[in-house]
Amino acid sequence: MDHLDEWSNTFSQKIEQIKPSDRWILEIDNNICDSRSGWEYFVQDEAFGWFHCSQCYNSWESVNVCVVFHMKLDHNSGYMKQGTVKMRQLRQRCHKCNGDNFVKPEFPSNVRNNILDNLIIQIRKYCYKERNVPNLRDVRCGNVTHGRHISSHCEACKWGICKKQRVTMTSILQYQCKIREHTNQEHNICKCCCFCFLIILLILTVLFVVANSEL
Repeated sequence: MDHLDEWSNTFSQKIEQIKPSDRWILEIDNNICDSRSGWEYFVQDEAFGWFHCSQCYNSWESVNVCVVFHMKLDHNSGYMKQGTVKMRQLRQRCHKCNGDNFVKPEFPSNVRNNILDNLIIQIRKYCYKERNVPNLRDVRCGNVTHGRHISSHCEACKWGICKKQRVTMTSILQYQCKIREHTNQEHNICKCCCFCFLIILLILTVLFVVANSEL
């Protein structure tokens, strides 16, 4: 099971290698949600993790696990700047229990390491304003799960930050745009046909008037 010490100790070791002159701490905060003033905001989505229900002992895996981070660096804390990270792991609901039992995710060590590497990349980018930062690491680590993602059982979907939901909504919007484009095309074709019909009618009228005047 993932404990705070595992996250905190690994994070401290990694950030110390990158920013040895500053002090950073990582805390669990299950009350954070979206962005807030004075804090940088990072959502690690599409991570691989697993869940164990404590009520019915059901277990399942997911590649749509989300972890939310808030990051802040105090630039006025003297030579050794103080940095704080607040972390919240978003849960999924057990589909076998009748109750509203949401379960926190667990992560293999390689996924946890990559999540923390991505967090540090975001810290460098947004807290230290570095431009040349590495690309984000893969947090699925080759894991693939089968079965559909149930949005009503996903805490991240309820927040609107789950990429699975965003992809679905994007597909819907793209489909709606295609429908509107198709409708506009049909409308333009109809207007063009009407215009051509009026031109032809006008030409025929002129020819008819000219023919009658010659008689």
